[in-house]
Amino acid sequence: MKRLFWIALLIFVLGVIATITFGLIAREELRSFASGKDEYDKITKNYSPEEIAGLTNISVDIFNRALYVLPSETDEIIVQYYNTPYGKITEKLEDSRLSFDESIVVKIFHFGLDWLKSLMYPDYNRFYLYLPENLTVNLKLNTTNGRLEIKNINLTELKGATSNGRIVLEDLNATKIDVASSNGAIIASRVEALESIKLKTSNGRISVDGMETPYLFCDTSNGRINVEIEGNKDEYYINMTTTNGSYYVNGEKSRNAEINDEDLAKKIILDTSNGDISIFFSTK
Repeated sequence: MKRLFWIALLIFVLGVIATITFGLIAREELRSFASGKDEYDKITKNYSPEEIAGLTNISVDIFNRALYVLPSETDEIIVQYYNTPYGKITEKLEDSRLSFDESIVVKIFHFGLDWLKSLMYPDYNRFYLYLPENLTVNLKLNTTNGRLEIKNINLTELKGATSNGRIVLEDLNATKIDVASSNGAIIASRVEALESIKLKTSNGRISVDGMETPYLFCDTSNGRINVEIEGNKDEYYINMTTTNGSYYVNGEKSRNAEINDEDLAKKIILDTSNGDISIFFSTK
C-alpha cells in the first residue's frame, strides 16, 4: 500500500513540474509573439540581366510555404520571401543555375503560434519568384503544405510538386510540363506545351481548359477530370479509365473508353477513380 502511495506521489510531483515547465515555455512563446521577439526577416533579391545572362535552370526547394511564379515588371529576376525562426532559405547562383533551398530549424518544447501568425501575415509562408518576359528557363519547384501557382510565364521545362495544396497553371508556354500534388486540385487554363503535359494528384479534381499539346496525361483518385482541348477529336488517340464514374465526350455520354486509333501521334490519357471523365474539343 505504501509503495502505491509513493508511486502516486511521484507521478503527482512529476506532473506538477511538467505543468510548470511547459507553462513557462508557452508563456515565453506568447510574450515573444506579442513583442515581435521572433523575427521574420523579409528578404528581397534582385538579379540583373548581367547576372542572369546564360541562366538556364532555376530550382526552388522549400517547406510549408505557398510558391508563386509570376511575371516580373522589369528585366530582372526578383525573389521575395521571409526567413523565419523555423526555416532559413539560402540562395546560390552558379554558372547557369540559380537555386533556393530551405533548411528547417527544429525547436524542442516549442509551443509556437505560427498558425496565428500565418493568418495575420500570410506572406510569412509564401515564396514569390518573378521572372522577366525575355527569360526562358527550366524550372524545378518543390514545396509542402502549400499551393503551387505559376502564371503568365514562358518556360523550357516545368517540373513541380507539392503536398496538401492545389496547383494552378495559367497562361503558360513550355516544351514540357510535369506537375504533381497530393490532396489538392490541379487547375490549368490556357496552357501550351510543344511536347507533353503531365498532371498528377490524389484526392483532388483535375480541371483543364484551353490546352494545346500533342500529349496530355491526367491521373487522380477520388476526383473528376474535366478537359477542354484546343483541337479536333479525330486527331487524338483517347484513353479514359475510371471506376464509379462515366465518360463524356463533347457533352455526350460515351460507352467507349478508347477512341480513335492508338497509332495516332497525338494522345490523351485520362485516369481516375470515383469520378467522371469529361473531354471537350474546340473543333468537333
